[in-house]
Amino acid sequence: MQNKTTAALQRPAENIGSYFTCEVLMTAGPRKKFMDDPGSDIDLGEDVCGFISTSSEILSWLFDGTSDLHCLKNPASNREYFSSRLLAQCLSNTLKRAYLQQPATSLDELVASAILKVRDDWREVLNGLPEEEKDLLTSNINNKNFPECAATIMAARFSLDGSLSVYRSGDSKMLLFESAGNSINHLDTSLASKNPDSNDRIFFRMVLDAEGELDIVSNQPDYEVVNQEGIGTIICMSDGVGLSTEMLLKEDYDRDPQKVRDEIIYQSQGTRDDKVICFIELNRR
Repeated sequence: MQNKTTAALQRPAENIGSYFTCEVLMTAGPRKKFMDDPGSDIDLGEDVCGFISTSSEILSWLFDGTSDLHCLKNPASNREYFSSRLLAQCLSNTLKRAYLQQPATSLDELVASAILKVRDDWREVLNGLPEEEKDLLTSNINNKNFPECAATIMAARFSLDGSLSVYRSGDSKMLLFESAGNSINHLDTSLASKNPDSNDRIFFRMVLDAEGELDIVSNQPDYEVVNQEGIGTIICMSDGVGLSTEMLLKEDYDRDPQKVRDEIIYQSQGTRDDKVICFIELNRR
């Protein structure tokens, strides 16, 4: 994997006894459906990971777009207006803005509001498409060809006091480690593997409304919220991360974090998918 981003997020040392260190490892996988189409791009680009640090906590997120669903482009601009890749990116940007405006809002409320905002924005985009594109979409939908895109969701609020709240809908995973003195202990939670109660995702489907106009509907995805105290490190990963890397993190990170980091960089990730690993560590002076 390629080390794309490393950042130490902290206030001045004289004002704080704790700070976060964040590192994102990311590799883009190849597109799985449109590789042979004329003018298609190569990078899948459907994993979107980021974080925001405030004076008391850090918000992190990972959206993973679902491959092999519809990827529609505006013929006038050749820009995507409906795809899983775009959905993941739009949800990321909208969640970020929502958090900055209302940082005290709960994770499930932030995610729900982001989904509604993106859906409304995309409806406006549909209204602005060229008439020939809207006619083609209408014809396809009348023939039961409903364009769909989807993304999994993971978001976490990690406080400087060690408290953690995680929202998950989908198959991305998160490993939690508590700090006990100089040791690191792995905690076994539902986030470390697929959970049938939350193994869902957000779907956007293009339909026609009662007046025959283009519209977008979405589901209410199943999700879980996990709360923990005394956390020292979280490691979030998308489903593109290989099994060998996942096991290395689960079994060896608590013994030697730096050695595990060094080893991951040299591992071959042959899953033919985007892959992201995000480390967020709480450091105490």
